[in-house]
Amino acid sequence: MNYKKVNTIDYVKEGLLKGTLVPFLAKEDKKVIAFRGKKGERVVTWTTDENDNPIIEKIDKVIFDKETGKTSYILIKVNEDNVPLRDKHGNLNKWVVDDSVFVDSYELIQDNIYKTKGKIKTFVKVPENLIIEQNNEEMKISEGGYINITDVQDMYAISKRDFESSYINVE
Repeated sequence: MNYKKVNTIDYVKEGLLKGTLVPFLAKEDKKVIAFRGKKGERVVTWTTDENDNPIIEKIDKVIFDKETGKTSYILIKVNEDNVPLRDKHGNLNKWVVDDSVFVDSYELIQDNIYKTKGKIKTFVKVPENLIIEQNNEEMKISEGGYINITDVQDMYAISKRDFESSYINVE
């Protein structure tokens, strides 16, 4: 499977101008287990391609947040019974979030369980397999995945699977 490496800002700008990318709004709606990581700790985020084969979406590291000076959080998505979600290959659905973003986006509902605050964000659906840069790391996004374009300085990809289990369209 081939992935095309792109500059995210240029790719989105060109797609919006040509009409190949169409923006839409969605509200975040998910629960997670969250805990602070240790500086330098590596977290592998898995996804699947269109044939349901496992692929590494990205490899991220826990860092100190530039705004707060605190380490990033590691998040693991959970189901309605607060059980960590695993894909059919056994991989946990986990990722890293900066402290300032976490505090702004999640609220505690019980012990280590948090839910999103339901912010509305702007997305575009990706019509091809891409590699984008996110937080100075490369990230693969398969055709049918999405790019959050709410903040031009912090655009990021989300797989189709994760989008469909985390967001609700509001249009």
